[in-house]
Amino acid sequence: SMIEIVASLCVKLAIFYTWVRVAELFARREVDAKSEQCHRSAVSSLLDMMCDAVVDVDQTLNFKAHFPKLLGMLMYMDGKSLRGASFIDLLSDGDDRRKFQDDP
Repeated sequence: SMIEIVASLCVKLAIFYTWVRVAELFARREVDAKSEQCHRSAVSSLLDMMCDAVVDVDQTLNFKAHFPKLLGMLMYMDGKSLRGASFIDLLSDGDDRRKFQDDP
């Protein structure tokens, strides 16, 4: 009957609309992720050009990676890695360490 055809068409349209919305959301997430990655890459490149060494630390001020440029600046030639080491441990003066840790 005509009612069944219309109902079937409505269900199909609702499923298609839902699929389109889901696809749109996934596409938007992908674009946002690529945009953020591009932004991070641009900032990183700019910092690399302007700074002798660029490092990334976690919330406890531990290095997230190796950072050979910083090791070279510090004249650490023994091949050790900074990954997991504390940035504060590199400060030579105890007063500087305390000031850095106490400063919000």
